[in-house]
Amino acid sequence: MTAPAESKLYLGLCQQIAEVRSAFKTRHLKDTKTPDEQIQEQAEGKKPLLDMQKLKIGKKLPDEFFNDLLSVLKSNEFFSRMEIDRLLANKEKINLLKLIRLVLDRDFPRLISFSSQLEIETDLVLFIGLNLSQAVLELYADTIKDKVDQENWLKGNCPVCGSYPGIEKLRRDDGKRILRCSFCGTEWYFKRIMCPFCDNEDHNSLRYFFIEEDSPTEKAAFRVDVCDKCKSYIKTVDERKLPESEKPDLYLENFNTIYLDVLAQKDGYQSPTYWMVAPSEDLLV
Repeated sequence: MTAPAESKLYLGLCQQIAEVRSAFKTRHLKDTKTPDEQIQEQAEGKKPLLDMQKLKIGKKLPDEFFNDLLSVLKSNEFFSRMEIDRLLANKEKINLLKLIRLVLDRDFPRLISFSSQLEIETDLVLFIGLNLSQAVLELYADTIKDKVDQENWLKGNCPVCGSYPGIEKLRRDDGKRILRCSFCGTEWYFKRIMCPFCDNEDHNSLRYFFIEEDSPTEKAAFRVDVCDKCKSYIKTVDERKLPESEKPDLYLENFNTIYLDVLAQKDGYQSPTYWMVAPSEDLLV
């Protein structure tokens, strides 16, 4: 995804999917309810609200979103026509609930085997599984996110589903640091000086870099926060450095800023959620 033409196609695909995800959410949010037995007490901020092992997803929602997804894939040229045709030919053989579980469990060996059995490229199967998982999980998360104890959670993993953040922002009005879950889209407060992946608070080993744009004296709104202790990074959108009229969508900004992932990784840093931004069999390690 380094070629400009390919990157443009990929970003276009992600934007189209964002639109169908939004429409899907609008259609179903009112009628979606997370069963009480799947919700854990967030006593003293120790456990995520969703018990992922007990999470039971009905077949209707994945089936409907899969059809929405297929419509987008057929109209976009990022994945080859041959792969899409093979996907359509095997549509009825795909166990969507199994695929979602493999993605949520990050069971990459079985996911590769699943793709092989369908004779469909792993990149495409993973892309579908990710979008299915995120769209459905976001619905469940939205029904319970108001139960999050924002003041006491303060952990690097999501208070709703327990996943790592994929991107973060510094809020425009108060500079507060907000992490965004890579799976369910939940946003939560976090300490300004702390690595969300290893809890390192040593300011000497926490820093950030950005790409200088028009003026070398101005800091860019898009940057990378890195931890020299665990060698991890997370991308940050500083809303305070954007025009008042701009309201960044963190989901889309995660794809728009893949160039920052490339730079961070060249410097030896890693992200536990990069495989979700640029799904590829090569990343399943």
